[in-house]
Amino acid sequence: MTPLKSPNSPFSMPAYFYFLYTAAALFPFSVLAASPSAEGVNTILNNILGASTILIQILITLAILTFGWGVVKLIFIASDPKQIKDAKGILLWGVIGIFVLSSLYGIITFIKTYVGVPDESPIQAPKFGK
Repeated sequence: MTPLKSPNSPFSMPAYFYFLYTAAALFPFSVLAASPSAEGVNTILNNILGASTILIQILITLAILTFGWGVVKLIFIASDPKQIKDAKGILLWGVIGIFVLSSLYGIITFIKTYVGVPDESPIQAPKFGK
């Protein structure tokens, strides 16, 4: 039997079907690998969302610093039109970064609330004193 070949696709039909058959045959093993309780999944989800929240907070801080650097550059170098254009570009990318990262932070917070993940950070801050 000759494989059917589409002119726009590099895959032949039998190879594509072999992939689908293999994926369908191996899918039940992924279900069997799941823990019987949802506690393990909740812990994993909590760790992933907590780490991404911390990462986004760090990136928001960097975006605010980038915006501040653009403001400082714009104030101190107001005579050269090319450097003013560069400073405005830095300001624009700072604002875009703040907007995108704030949106991601809101989406992650919504997912944490919707899924029901408790608001616990996977990394505990050190405590000084008593």
